[in-house]
Formats: sequence, structure tokens, C-alpha cells
Amino acid sequence: TNALCVVPGMCFDFKGNRIGYGKGYYDRFLAKYPKSYKAGIATPAQISKEPLPQKETDIRMDVIIACKERY
Repeated sequence: TNALCVVPGMCFDFKGNRIGYGKGYYDRFLAKYPKSYKAGIATPAQISKEPLPQKETDIRMDVIIACKERY
């Protein structure tokens, strides 16, 4: 089934790559649900203009959602 997975991270890049918190939990979970729509949640400070290093087991996000301002 298709589902929306909202995924936290420490840093994201413009290609949908993410650096998580180091345990690989979300990558293992998302590998079980490849048809899910993966949305990374970030602040503008968490967006890297440079590509992030990735491993073969890292799962790329379909979209990154970042707020422009804090209310």
C-alpha cells in the first residue's frame, strides 16, 4: 500500500539525500515500504547546498518540507 512517511533528519540536500541520527532505523523501515511517499522535514538551516555523502543502504526522500519562517 502507498503511505506517507514523514522522516526527520539532521541534514538534507537538494537531491533528497539525508543524514539521520546514525542508527539506520528509518532506512531499514523505509526499505520495507518502497512504494511509500517519503517526506523529509527540516528547517532551512538543515538544508545543505552541497551533496551529502550516501551509503548504498540510504533511502532518498521524495520531497523535503522546510518552513521559511517560524510562527
